[in-house]
Amino acid sequence: MGQYDPKKPSAFNPVNIAIVLGLAALGYGGAFYLPHWWPVWQLSGIMHGIGNEAYRETDDIKLMEKLLKEAKRTKLGLTEENFTIEREPYPPEELQADRNGKPFTDSGRKLLEKRGKSISVYLDHSVDAKWPLLDKWTTLSFRRTVTTDLSTIDW
Repeated sequence: MGQYDPKKPSAFNPVNIAIVLGLAALGYGGAFYLPHWWPVWQLSGIMHGIGNEAYRETDDIKLMEKLLKEAKRTKLGLTEENFTIEREPYPPEELQADRNGKPFTDSGRKLLEKRGKSISVYLDHSVDAKWPLLDKWTTLSFRRTVTTDLSTIDW
């Protein structure tokens, strides 16, 4: 090896050690958080589906039953106390006529009053999570809100 030949970097240098420690910390945090976050993320998709279903179904009790039935897939053990369903009613001036100025029939007005302008599905869930390799517990709180527009579609 000559005096002016380039030197190879060492396999163990501060940059490589920092990268390995950073990846280990991310892996440890992911092993703690992701098993609790993933079912809640799946549940937010279920809540979107319930919001879309609310366009046809005006009974919130049936929507709650369907939501609880679908939420069983996540195995979180959720009850009706974890969810809230709220509909935003139409203002009275919007129930007089449609966007083209044509007055609503009585049945059309009653349907809009039952359906509402939008629906919001709220989730509030807390879980006690155990840290991997430690004997410590932390309470994780998950809150989700899914709002779906239910206004009449004018093509």
